[in-house]
Amino acid sequence: MEITTSTWASGLSWIDPLVSRRQILNLAILLTCPLPGAEEAAPVYGVNLEFSGNEQVSGANLRAALSALKTDLRRGGVDAGSADDAVYEVIRHYRSLGYRHARVSASWRRDQGNFTISFQVSEGPRSVLSDVALMGNSYFSTSELLPCFQWLNTIFFGLGARVFTEEVLQEGVDCIVSRYQQEGFYFAQASAAVSEDEAGKVRLHVEIREGPQVFLAEFPTLEGVDSFPLDLVRKACELEERPIYLPRLPLILKGKILDFYKDRGYLFVDVAVEREIDPEKGEARLKFKVQEGPEVRIEVVYLDGNFRSYEWVLYNRVKLKSGDIYNEELVRASYRSLLRSGLFSSVTIETRRVEGVDDRVFLDVRVKEKARYNLALLSGYGSYELLRGAVVIEDTNLFGTGHRMYLEAKASFRGEAVIGSYVNPYFFDDRLSHTVQGEFERREQPSFVKQTQGGESGLSYRISDELRSSVVYHLRESDTLTVDENVPDELVENVLLSSVALSTIVDTRNSIVDPDHGFSTRATVEYAGGPLGSEIDFLRTTVFASLVVPIPFGFRLVGAGRAGAIARLAGTDVIPIQERFFNGGEYTVRSYRQDEAGDSVGGEPIGGETFTSLSLELRFPLLVLDGLQGAFFLDSGTLTQEMKDFGGGRYYFGLGSGLRYNTPVGPFRFDAAWNPDREKGEDEFVFHLGVGYPF
Repeated sequence: MEITTSTWASGLSWIDPLVSRRQILNLAILLTCPLPGAEEAAPVYGVNLEFSGNEQVSGANLRAALSALKTDLRRGGVDAGSADDAVYEVIRHYRSLGYRHARVSASWRRDQGNFTISFQVSEGPRSVLSDVALMGNSYFSTSELLPCFQWLNTIFFGLGARVFTEEVLQEGVDCIVSRYQQEGFYFAQASAAVSEDEAGKVRLHVEIREGPQVFLAEFPTLEGVDSFPLDLVRKACELEERPIYLPRLPLILKGKILDFYKDRGYLFVDVAVEREIDPEKGEARLKFKVQEGPEVRIEVVYLDGNFRSYEWVLYNRVKLKSGDIYNEELVRASYRSLLRSGLFSSVTIETRRVEGVDDRVFLDVRVKEKARYNLALLSGYGSYELLRGAVVIEDTNLFGTGHRMYLEAKASFRGEAVIGSYVNPYFFDDRLSHTVQGEFERREQPSFVKQTQGGESGLSYRISDELRSSVVYHLRESDTLTVDENVPDELVENVLLSSVALSTIVDTRNSIVDPDHGFSTRATVEYAGGPLGSEIDFLRTTVFASLVVPIPFGFRLVGAGRAGAIARLAGTDVIPIQERFFNGGEYTVRSYRQDEAGDSVGGEPIGGETFTSLSLELRFPLLVLDGLQGAFFLDSGTLTQEMKDFGGGRYYFGLGSGLRYNTPVGPFRFDAAWNPDREKGEDEFVFHLGVGYPF
């Protein structure tokens, strides 16, 4: 049995249903111990670095620049050669900061097992730009080309003077040439002239020679195409009429021709390209010579490395079988499907020629299996739930079938829950999965205690890597154990719910824990009614959307919106309090405590049948500590009693700021929110402490 264990990690996902459990990252316990028979460790020397003459760049900054080299010096000691290397690194660091004329020398001494290197620095002036002039550019304006030069500034956040460095200059010149070549100016050139006065003020002149814009004079010539109609191969090239000629165009077209053949069984196809460019006419001509080779079939598919998994688990995900015509796209699809199964840490798929046969290959599929069992201990903290924890046990490869069993027990100061689920990730197709889940939960809300128990069964279909949809049947008992005496009696009812929910999720974020760009949306429509055996009838719709927009200097603008509405159907006159929407708290309008942004009776929140919540947050790095971020936010929301008032009624607002500190388990978060439109009895300031972003 293999068990991977995680230390206590903080997380919010099991509190907020809009956040995936996968957002909680577990910290592995790493135990290191000496290996038997290990060789005696090499000596480690003490190395001290001393600096003099450095007035503008601190010694700490210079030591940080030498940190990698210092590690080598501690192992090998200091001699004349390594001292010269250290001088070179210091000079290079100065030049990267704009001190082009910095001079550095060094001396070194040894005192028993310790070395000291003394650097004598003459910094000289810092080179700053006083003028940048571009000449000869007509196709691009100067304002379009200047962003190619990503100059440093003497002050953070783009303030102060622009610092001149040779590295940025060369990157900018290369960028200008690349910009022109992307528009077909194949012969474009750019050169720079630099003048600098004694004070370090630099004048930069960039001379641009655009040359002619080159177009492809005619469709490329194709030779050696015998097995397919010529028009079919041409269509695969996907060329527009008279396209501009790019330096990489021959490689692009060659790749498309190779893909065309390999997707049709011609594994050993070879394509050579010849080009001819006429600078006078601004025309280019291409010729592709194709050697098709034989049509190749799969002789046998061999599997290796699947010690726990049945062979049929892998064969289901390998898209090619014995006797099939080779297809490169199906090989790539097989690779993606095997990795996506979650069973393997690595996958390789290779072909081998069958000895003595030109048109047969073996398909070798090698995998490295992950540990079958996972055990995780999770902990977290929230302003309302306070301290919380969970134990998760998972079998990711049940009996070697690739199916999964998941059991989670969790508890906080506000309740407890147990969830068990079974997942078949390959339900006739690798894009379709089937889940069966049972759960029990007891949770204390501000004005009542609810208890739910039941189960669900559903199918999820992955339309693409960013888009998936699911349909789920729910059957659960929804009860209230205790209710505050101020809650109206008509809102108190224990009910059996039988419903069907359809959900669609789109997620393009680059990270589920700490994204810096992308968006995600989820829309769910749930129907409960008498025909399904439900004791109340309604149509409930919930929508969530978030967008992360990167801004220069590490800033991020994040927006999020939530909305929900319940339409009562048939003879249902009221929705019980435990099935209603609530607003306010660390995930919605943060200037209110949990559930307090809405109607109340005797100070006790009673929820509503519709709600909205909108948030806008600016996140930015705080340079005093790596991983520390600040935030300013604006929240607003509504909560109404009936569907017809959706989006109306009183608007609740929150303004505030916060701190986030990134850790492997997600950001620790502190938010302070101010209520600019409070009424009698409402808090002026509310503070939230938790782990993870609110959206």
